[in-house]
Amino acid sequence: FAFSSAKVGLLGSFASAIALGMVALIMQLEALQRLYLPLEIHFDEAIAVACFGLGINLLSALLLGHHDHHAAPAKAHPHSHGHAHHDHSHHEHSHGQHDHNLKAAYLHVIADAFTSILAIAALLIGKYYGYLWLDPVIAMVGSLVIARWSYGLIKESAPILLDESIELDYKAAIISQLENDADNRVADIHVWSVGPNQYAVIVALVTDFPQQPAYYKRLLSQFHKLKHITVEVNLCPGDS
Repeated sequence: FAFSSAKVGLLGSFASAIALGMVALIMQLEALQRLYLPLEIHFDEAIAVACFGLGINLLSALLLGHHDHHAAPAKAHPHSHGHAHHDHSHHEHSHGQHDHNLKAAYLHVIADAFTSILAIAALLIGKYYGYLWLDPVIAMVGSLVIARWSYGLIKESAPILLDESIELDYKAAIISQLENDADNRVADIHVWSVGPNQYAVIVALVTDFPQQPAYYKRLLSQFHKLKHITVEVNLCPGDS
């Protein structure tokens, strides 16, 4: 893994989000079918199953929430290496604060718990008041909520998996910081996401006065989102 295995968790959360979306779609279709073609409901058995599922999901949510709040962040071990024209600064990615995979699992059980609560309410009302149509209607509402959670998780994980670039203002600030020093000119720059709120940058500079790799690293030290820095320094054409 060129930039650690940080995206493995993101890949898991993206897959979980897709699965959640499929569950929401299936729920919606089945609810519509039962709304127009009602089926006989065995209320006691259905309520018992829903209560059992709710208990399991609440226990799972408690365990996942406990892990999320008490997991110690992984220590970052910065190191750098370079030669006359390159500087590489790399920090091991921390999973303690931004574990998307854990969040995906947590959303899964919360979504299941939410639909169990809705199902129990609909079944009780249907059993004692005869509103059988309420069960598929509440299932439709639950599917919409799950779909919304799925969409939000996709929006968080997909851009990182696709190497989304950083904000234009942030990128412009990096260029300005480098070009305001001596006679540096940024000939090329690429900034892309390698983890939650963590970016890598490759920048090519043209200058009359090349410096040591550590010098350019210090110039960019204020940009805390940059976790891996590569700087290529080239002499201006015509210089010896």
